[in-house]
Amino acid sequence: MSNPSVKVLVVGDTGVGKTSITACFFGEEIPPIHFPTHVLSVDYCTFEISSKEIGVYICDLPGSEHFRPIVRCFYPEAAAILLVFDLINRHTFNNLPRWMKEIREGLPSHSAVVLIGNKSDLKKARVVSRTEAQIFADSFNLLYFEVSAALDLNVGLVFDVAAGLVHEQVEEQDGTAPDEEKVLPSCDEGEEERLRLRKRV
Repeated sequence: MSNPSVKVLVVGDTGVGKTSITACFFGEEIPPIHFPTHVLSVDYCTFEISSKEIGVYICDLPGSEHFRPIVRCFYPEAAAILLVFDLINRHTFNNLPRWMKEIREGLPSHSAVVLIGNKSDLKKARVVSRTEAQIFADSFNLLYFEVSAALDLNVGLVFDVAAGLVHEQVEEQDGTAPDEEKVLPSCDEGEEERLRLRKRV
């Protein structure tokens, strides 16, 4: 049987750092000046989990209001979504309920959503507390992680977590999921990444 390939979407308001997070994950240089994403950016990589290789299309989607109808078209085929907001911009946090409404309406019930607060390195400029963000995540039963694309802090971890959640879906569809409770990595502030991207194609 061929190795499965799935889509993981990176979504959120414009300017939250979606493209920077994706670029950081692939080891690319992050532009010093933000330019809004106006096109769909797709990268492909593979993860090896439990001796099974999973191909993942990572789709960086535009965040501006103009492109929201297009973004919604990608939800039905997504295996997981990384929903990003900016820890130093409360407006992006306040918009999360709207994002979640759209995601829940379009995303398959078995797919996963991971909430990400970006720019955790800018501590003095921070306007959204970890507690506040965690409460929101808990209200939607989401995993929550804080990252810094600028410092490459925990970026790889969130993609590995998403790949792990996708792997669980694949195992369940194959009927081979283990019965024991699964333990996912946590991401406390300053924690080093514990999983690694295996290769990029």
